[in-house]
Amino acid sequence: MTTALKLRPGMIEQERLDALARTLDRTRPAAFGTVSRLVGPDGQEVELPEKIVDLLRVVTEQLLSGNGISVATVNARVDRAARDALDALTAEAQDLGLYDD
Repeated sequence: MTTALKLRPGMIEQERLDALARTLDRTRPAAFGTVSRLVGPDGQEVELPEKIVDLLRVVTEQLLSGNGISVATVNARVDRAARDALDALTAEAQDLGLYDD
């Protein structure tokens, strides 16, 4: 099952996007020891992995540029099955002399 989230320009207030972009800009580069945290409604904090911060940065930049964003899940089992099927087809093609590695 694939899950997708779509954001279109205008779905988030411009002022909030601008504030988010300014905050994300202050996190560059992470080499200076900056740590991004998510604060929940109860005040509990959790450190955000840099890849999640990068994703937020890209989403924010694209929305500010007037582009929409879709984020979809990737099912690792489906990916593995597709790789296995491709490997089997490649091996069969090699056996038949149709494919040279």
